Amino acid sequence: MTIQSILNQTYQNLETIIIENGSTDKTEEIVRGYRESRIWFVTYKANLGISVARNTGIKILKEYI
Repeated sequence: MTIQSILNQTYQNLETIIIENGSTDKTEEIVRGYRESRIWFVTYKANLGISVARNTGIKILKEYI
């Protein structure tokens, strides 16, 4: 899985933002199962489109740094 691949990197000083955009699979359940402080999870109840998801991630990043 992609999340596990990111966490397995030898460079540990990283964080991952996952924007769940109204998917119908078990994305939230899977991500929350990691209990990892380096993973940021944002969820929407409706699919607002890829642009909204991308811009949300960028906004979170800008506020964080």
